[in-house]
Amino acid sequence: MSNRILAVAVVALVALAGCTGGVPGDDGASSDATSDLPPVAEQTWVDDNESVAYERLQESHANVIANASSFEYAQNTSSDGGAESTSRVLVDRDAETVLLQIATTRGGTEQTQNTYVADGVAYSQSGTDGEYRYGSQNVTSGEFEQLVDQQSRLRTTGGVFDALEFEYVGTEDGAYRFEADSIASSEDTSFDASDVTESSATLVVDDDGYVRTLSLTLTVDEGDGESTASLSLSTTGVNETTVEEPSWTDEAA
Repeated sequence: MSNRILAVAVVALVALAGCTGGVPGDDGASSDATSDLPPVAEQTWVDDNESVAYERLQESHANVIANASSFEYAQNTSSDGGAESTSRVLVDRDAETVLLQIATTRGGTEQTQNTYVADGVAYSQSGTDGEYRYGSQNVTSGEFEQLVDQQSRLRTTGGVFDALEFEYVGTEDGAYRFEADSIASSEDTSFDASDVTESSATLVVDDDGYVRTLSLTLTVDEGDGESTASLSLSTTGVNETTVEEPSWTDEAA
């Protein structure tokens, strides 16, 4: 069951749409009394007790990103044993350009998959430890939007996000900050949280209703020792992101 918790935690929270991989500490969140933001209780994705209404938060995030002209989304996951995965996607809808960068490290070997889309063509670069293959193919506007949607939406499985007991701690830099140091199983979760010996999480939601950052670290008792898995993700540059063409596209053309 312990291995399942780690797997579910990483898979589920990776699918949630920074890069730092750690869990930020208290960096100056203030109360609503000293903030220009509306009270957190007035947000559509918050319940009456100032807890996060997860389904409504996902809907709010999806609506904001779906209507944004551009944005950048990044995520990082890591676990004991050296396995690590990072991804970064930059989107400019007005220019119909996307840059997707994915790197996965297992057993000391790094695999990369990079995709750049512009002018109706998708260019690809993929390889292991610097040995790359290149390719290109035409893409339709519908395929462009499908790629953007797949890489930017929040998705949950296993009930991990819902199982985090976030508490509202205040505001910071035009956003609402929540923290959690416990996780509990419910009828919606697919694992036994009693095997989690330590958890720490931070959620920061922009006042426009999208998730700026989510960071999580879980330590699990596996019977013969403990294992730790971490996740961090961020959404930045909303309506302000520009996508630059990478240097390798000539080889892929």
